[in-house]
Amino acid sequence: MNDIRRKKIKHLSEKLQLLLDEVESLHDEEEEAYDGMPESIQSSDRGSISEEAQEALSSAQDSLQDAIDSLDEASS
Repeated sequence: MNDIRRKKIKHLSEKLQLLLDEVESLHDEEEEAYDGMPESIQSSDRGSISEEAQEALSSAQDSLQDAIDSLDEASS
C-alpha cells in the first residue's frame, strides 16, 4: 500500500473516531437521563424506549470501533 492510500485510510479512521466520540456522548446522555428517571418511569414504556436506545447506541459504538480497528489494520 502506498502512502497516499495509507493517509486516506488514516483520515477515514479519524473521522470515524469523531463519530464514535459523538455516539458515546449520546449514549452517556441517554444513560444519565434513564438513571435520573423515577423507578416508576424506568419500568414504563418510556423507560423501555430509553433502554432500547442505549442498547442501539452501544451496538453502534461497537460497530464503529470494529470499523476503526479494521481500517487501522488495513493501513499497517
